[in-house]
Amino acid sequence: MASLAGKPNPSIVLTWVMTATSVAVFNAMFSLAHGNIFWLALPSCTSILAVSALVPDKRPVTESIKRDTREILRVFAWGLGSALALYCIFLLGNQFVRSLTSFGGPQIRQVYGLKSGMPPALIALLMIVFIGPAEEIFWRAFVQRRLAHTYGTRGIIFSVIAYMLAHASTANPMLMIAALICGAFWAMLFKYRRSVLANVISHAVWDVMIFVICPLE
Repeated sequence: MASLAGKPNPSIVLTWVMTATSVAVFNAMFSLAHGNIFWLALPSCTSILAVSALVPDKRPVTESIKRDTREILRVFAWGLGSALALYCIFLLGNQFVRSLTSFGGPQIRQVYGLKSGMPPALIALLMIVFIGPAEEIFWRAFVQRRLAHTYGTRGIIFSVIAYMLAHASTANPMLMIAALICGAFWAMLFKYRRSVLANVISHAVWDVMIFVICPLE
């Protein structure tokens, strides 16, 4: 395991460059893409990032998926169960924030404003097919795995902070806190389960629950 002061190898340099690039791309997207353009940009950007991560790291991802297929019921149980647990965390947090602050409600409504004008079924499809899988491949299977391999627990923390910072240009503290909670939750799921598919299921199902099926507006 490398130290932060040690001479970086090309692999970790690539990881940092791609992480910084993704943070910049996400912030540009949140700043510039609005309405239907946002829902074209988000799956496109996340898919490009996932493909770029698979170029150097295809083997670990495919090996994880092969392991997952041998215990598919357990993987689905972890994915669905963790999505439900995370939704419950947000359900309680939503009540807490709205009851104790005057700014929480408007900021939460601003987040849900992102789906304005888009058919819910199309949003759900994009989240299941593109956004959830692509984000987990990039942020957990690529960024977290590589940073954790080099820096240990600090690497996991770095990956979670980067995921939060990718939402900074929204200037919405509630969205950034949500990204921090989700990033930490899925980071721990990936750390202990080492299952790309479980993370993909968790992310996609939670997205659809929180945005389409049972929104907390």
